[in-house]
Amino acid sequence: MMDPMTRREADTSAALIEVTGLTKTFLLGDQTVHAVAAIDLTIARGDYLVNSAAACSHCHSPKDEQGRPSATNRLSGGGLYVVTPAFEAYASNLTPDRETGIGSWSDDDIKRAIVQGVRPSHGRLANTTLAVPMYSNFFKVFTPRDLDAVVAYLRSIPPVRNPIPPPIYKAAFSGQRYPDADRGVTDQELNNPVMRGRYLATLGHCM
Repeated sequence: MMDPMTRREADTSAALIEVTGLTKTFLLGDQTVHAVAAIDLTIARGDYLVNSAAACSHCHSPKDEQGRPSATNRLSGGGLYVVTPAFEAYASNLTPDRETGIGSWSDDDIKRAIVQGVRPSHGRLANTTLAVPMYSNFFKVFTPRDLDAVVAYLRSIPPVRNPIPPPIYKAAFSGQRYPDADRGVTDQELNNPVMRGRYLATLGHCM
């Protein structure tokens, strides 16, 4: 039978884990609770970056009758169809579904697609360039820590099976370079309000 002190410690740890919003079972103890909180904060940061700062939902989420990104099938693809002289493409499924989304991609595969605009070296259309509406020329400004947060968030959302037709490539194309993205920014520089604003404006491809 658990003694009163141990029971109180268990109750406290359980309460802290519940506050973080995670449903997995973790070992008890202060270090474990801190780790859980850090994981949750990273995912929350990724949520903000994906759905607010970088506005990924606007293209990669199906739309409801009012034209708003779907809350139930968020980031499952098909929210935008682009036709240009160089290509035709639907926005991809970014959920962790292994067959129709990015569930079979490694963390490095995801990061490469975001900041270099190139598909993984495996699977459909291996090593091909992503269509220009994928703003990799802006997203290359992501700091390594924020890029980790984006990947953590994309891993955390529910997988949605939603087959998206492959793009049709008609001619060579490339995105224009953006100097602020090419320059990059450090975590230390983000303490400066001006640099932080420049960073967010670049992620939001406002220019």
